Amino acid sequence: PANERDPVPDTEEIVSLRMELANVLSSIMSLPEKESQCIRLKYLFDRNNAQIAQMTGLSENSVNQYILRARKHIRSLLYGNGDDEQNG
Repeated sequence: PANERDPVPDTEEIVSLRMELANVLSSIMSLPEKESQCIRLKYLFDRNNAQIAQMTGLSENSVNQYILRARKHIRSLLYGNGDDEQNG
């Protein structure tokens, strides 16, 4: 049908997605070591928290906390500092 979106992205979309991916990867690499390790295992290697805990020697609760902190830090790095809202 004519209303369906073309499944092949155009050049502008590809460039935009690559830039966004580069920014996300850069943000991940700038995180503290444990946060970076946990978030990479979770989203780049598709591991669950139990697997990450076993691989890193951390508790599942610690893994969850590192992932939550990493996501918060990445959002802050990509979209601006949201810490001011919670701290002040």
